[in-house]
Formats: sequence, structure tokens, C-alpha cells
Amino acid sequence: MRPFSADSLWTYENKVLKNKFNIKDEELLNKKEKEITHNKINNLKDYNDFSLKGFLNLHKYLFEDLYDFAGQIRDENVTLDNIMLCQFGVIELCLKDLFRNLKEVKINSHDDMLIFLAYYYSELMVILPFRDGNEVTIKLFLELYLKKHGYNFDFKKIDNAKLWEATKYAFYYNPDKLYELLKETI
Repeated sequence: MRPFSADSLWTYENKVLKNKFNIKDEELLNKKEKEITHNKINNLKDYNDFSLKGFLNLHKYLFEDLYDFAGQIRDENVTLDNIMLCQFGVIELCLKDLFRNLKEVKINSHDDMLIFLAYYYSELMVILPFRDGNEVTIKLFLELYLKKHGYNFDFKKIDNAKLWEATKYAFYYNPDKLYELLKETI
């Protein structure tokens, strides 16, 4: 699911994202994106930069062969499933605050890991920092962060529809349903 923006500078007239391959068919673009990111993820070695800069660089690494905006904070307002997400003018401020707190996170148990994951996933998804490629980047970043702390987690084990419903609940209320879904998955 891609974020939507009316009159976007980043899309062709048919609302497909402008890309370096000049692909104007959404389905073909999705295939190309999956192919590129799959190969990049498989070739990712020794990732260890869990700063905001590292997060932006991870997005750039994954999407630079496809999009000119790779690694850049979104510069337009978007909706996702008719939900207005973080206004682009405050994305950097929100990310700085979230990443400042990331340095202080202590994961001492399996339950701490689930609480961390539910909170950071829902926060990053409501900020939705990039014009596209958010889910891939956020999931990979969090999986790598947890791996560094001795926990293996794979978002592929979670049904995407259930994950999205729990994430929407977190946007409006709290991450409890997301926590429960993650707990069921492990």
C-alpha cells in the first residue's frame, strides 16, 4: 500500500510514483521495487548504524536505484488508507525525538522486546517519513536493531492485513493490539 498525495510532484499523471526506470504501471513498479529491495536486503552486511542518519541511509541504500527521493524525508503531506499522517513540516522533529529516545531503550526481556517493537513500529508508521518504501525500511531497521540486542524477529511471519489493522488502532488509541499481535506471532 502506497501513501497517497493529491497533486504530488513525485508521481506521474496516473498517480504512479516517478521512478528511474520510467515505469508508469503500478503493478510493474511494485514488482521492480520488490526485486530491487529483495536483492539489496540479501546483500546487506554488518548493518550497525541505529541513528536517525543510519535510518535515512538505510532507506537510501534500499531505494536509490529506483527513486530520486531515496533517503530523503518526505516533502509533502500524504494519506494512507484515508488516514492523514504526520505533516511533512514536523517529520524531522518527530524523528529526532523518537531516535533520541531510541538510545535510551533497554531491552532486558522478551516482553520488553515486544513493547519496544509495538511502540517503535506504530510511531514510525504514523510519522511515515519517506514518500515510499516506509514499511520495508521500518521493518528491516527494527529487525536489525533487535538482532543487535540478541532477538530474532521476522515481520514476514505476520499477516499484513492484521498488522495494518493493529497499526491503525495504535494510531488512534494505543499499541496494545499491535503488542498482542506481535506476541501471538512469536
